[in-house]
Amino acid sequence: SGHDNSWWQGFFSGMRKLIHRIQYVMKYLKYHILTLILLWLGYDFYTINFPIPVELEAIK
Repeated sequence: SGHDNSWWQGFFSGMRKLIHRIQYVMKYLKYHILTLILLWLGYDFYTINFPIPVELEAIK
């Protein structure tokens, strides 16, 4: 059954594309999550070392 074989080839190529896309997204997200964590840690560091004036806090 040649038809069956082509179905499997299509299935596997589709899976391979999907996996590549997932890997790409994961790699992309990993960098952005690291950036967010660094920003968050930086913000914590900043607020601890340089307290925001009470007036500004009230506006927020």
